[in-house]
Amino acid sequence: MPFDRTNPNLALWLREMPTDPSFEGRPVVRPFTRGGGFRGSAINGTYLVMRLTQAFGPVGWGWGYEVLSDDVVPGAPVYEDGKLLGHESVQRTRIRFWYYPNGRPADLDNFTGQAKRAEFEQVGQTTYVLWRRPNPEKRQPGRFETDEEAWKKSLTDAISKAASHIGFAADVHLGLWDDNKYVNDRAAESEQQQRALDQAAAAEGAAEARRRAQEIADELARAETLAEVTRLRGEAIALRPMLKRHGLADVEATLGAAVRDAQQRVGALERQRESAVA
Repeated sequence: MPFDRTNPNLALWLREMPTDPSFEGRPVVRPFTRGGGFRGSAINGTYLVMRLTQAFGPVGWGWGYEVLSDDVVPGAPVYEDGKLLGHESVQRTRIRFWYYPNGRPADLDNFTGQAKRAEFEQVGQTTYVLWRRPNPEKRQPGRFETDEEAWKKSLTDAISKAASHIGFAADVHLGLWDDNKYVNDRAAESEQQQRALDQAAAAEGAAEARRRAQEIADELARAETLAEVTRLRGEAIALRPMLKRHGLADVEATLGAAVRDAQQRVGALERQRESAVA
């Protein structure tokens, strides 16, 4: 059956499948090698939590998980000179992952629309006790080692697997990151998208700075006491860094002129009041 990208059932999957090559200049996908020579790519767990939060809201609100069980089970046996020394072991964590496909309403208790919570189970696992082979070159004997972060890694593994089941970073799990062309294309696309977002944020910030400057100027024009002018002058000074950051020298100059005009006008009013009282 052909892959139908217009199928509404795939909307979330297709939206969240592409993975950014990096976040703030740090890679979020790393290669790994497991026993037996298996190679692949793994996604940064914290980056994935951020992606889930961006899509659904804070953990525990728009999405989350419940730990159903965790245990430690025997792994591979370890022999030396035909004698069983012990077993490696694996730590497993089973979770119930849940999320609101259409977003959670702010007032869920009184919400009457469609806000059904989707949920399913997933398992993560990590080697807890590992056998390190002897290293004659370093004069190190064979030894068992334990991983004190096994429970945390298993939980991260379970969350990552669950997230991939609804499309998040699915390109990593599909093996697309093993293709250099795909990785390079994603890097270029991600950079272009980030540049567009930065430009939009800058434009929004500039518009907000202009709006606030106009508000202060309008209040200065209505001010009738030196106390009001002093307060508004402080707000104008505090706004200067934002105006400079967005290159709004003209707005900064206009606001400075509004402060001076208000000081002169209100100063004259104060002197008139003082003369009338005298």
